[in-house]
Amino acid sequence: MDKWTVKSELQPTQFILESAFSEQVWCKLQSRSNSVTGICHKTPTVSIYKDNIDVLLQELLDSFSGKRFVLMGDFNYPDIDWSE
Repeated sequence: MDKWTVKSELQPTQFILESAFSEQVWCKLQSRSNSVTGICHKTPTVSIYKDNIDVLLQELLDSFSGKRFVLMGDFNYPDIDWSE
């Protein structure tokens, strides 16, 4: 696994989220909001996850229900009409 660097003033701690969606990394940052920040990659390669990658991503998001979090990444949704 690659090593990620976070500004030391934020006092980052590793946050491990058990999920079948494997391409993700999370950390908890020292803040008043007690939130976690994550990065994930939704691969466009269907052969890796078959047809259920959207379900796995939804389950990942559901695990944060009612909690504060920031999720960034490359979600590869080519059919989204961003003008709408």
